[in-house]
Amino acid sequence: YKLLKMNGAWAVFLAFGAFLIYMCLGPSPYLSMDEGLYKDYMTRWGGRLTKEVIQDIEKENDRFTPIYALEDQLLMGNLTSDQYGDALIPYQSLSREKEAYDRVVSEKIHYIQEHPGAWLVYETGYEKLFDANGSQDIYEMLILFLGLLMAFSSMFSTEYQDGMDMLLSVLPLGRENLAIRKLKLGCRTAAIMAALSLAPRYASVALGYGFPQIMAPANSLEIFGGVPGFVSIFTMAILQGVFRIFAAVIAVCVTMFFSWKLKNTLAALFTGGLSLLMCPLLCLFGLKDWIWLSLWPLFHFPGILADSIPAALLAMMGFIGAAAVLGTKDAVIRGWGH
Repeated sequence: YKLLKMNGAWAVFLAFGAFLIYMCLGPSPYLSMDEGLYKDYMTRWGGRLTKEVIQDIEKENDRFTPIYALEDQLLMGNLTSDQYGDALIPYQSLSREKEAYDRVVSEKIHYIQEHPGAWLVYETGYEKLFDANGSQDIYEMLILFLGLLMAFSSMFSTEYQDGMDMLLSVLPLGRENLAIRKLKLGCRTAAIMAALSLAPRYASVALGYGFPQIMAPANSLEIFGGVPGFVSIFTMAILQGVFRIFAAVIAVCVTMFFSWKLKNTLAALFTGGLSLLMCPLLCLFGLKDWIWLSLWPLFHFPGILADSIPAALLAMMGFIGAAAVLGTKDAVIRGWGH
């Protein structure tokens, strides 16, 4: 009752839910003709690079014999560039198929040879799922943290503002029990919101690209080239959700700590905003290195696993985050609960 009605968090959760629905109902990704041809080849040959698959790839290469013949004539000087272009007009459709075929052979086959145990996997959807270019995670982090800040900044300060703090010690529930329940409620809500924040991305990828060979080794994707072969793409998807939930739990614990410590909702909201949102905003304004001082590595962990220094930073953030969560619990229960 205090969270939803007195503190007005129902409006925050309603806005967050409306935003998720809007994102889920958005247009599905557009696949160009070239991407569609590439997708057809990758889903056709997806999986382990077996002898049968290699034979099928070589058999498919025979379809492009007319184009190879024209290329040979061009190299031998029997055709000029203009004549070659005119001769290629009847084979435009076949030429586009060859470009998709060459993309598979030149890029994917070469990558598999350098990464033993990797599979042929249609990677476009997974690159969007894990935000390979790092352009979407930062905005999702800002929206999630802003919602948590607005919803939970008054979780403890409300008792100080209405005088209820003086009466809690004589009520049957007790201060300590109430403090524990508030912390549990905040962590559960943060976990649910973090998990739901991934729903639009998964819906978009599922509709546009699907999840082909999701049990394949994660190093089948170039963004996970340094990951051990026993880790699957499905495992990385689970870790994506776990890391995001962990970051949300850290954020809500920090917010509730300021709410208890500062005893003022606006002060807690402002201080929590500086702690959780300032560095991502500075990054968006052009100061890229500031992003490493935020919880962004937990949101975008696929992009930093290939580098030993950011990976060490990710591990350090895990220890710091666990300390923040446990420290908040102990501090609030000890300082407010007794």
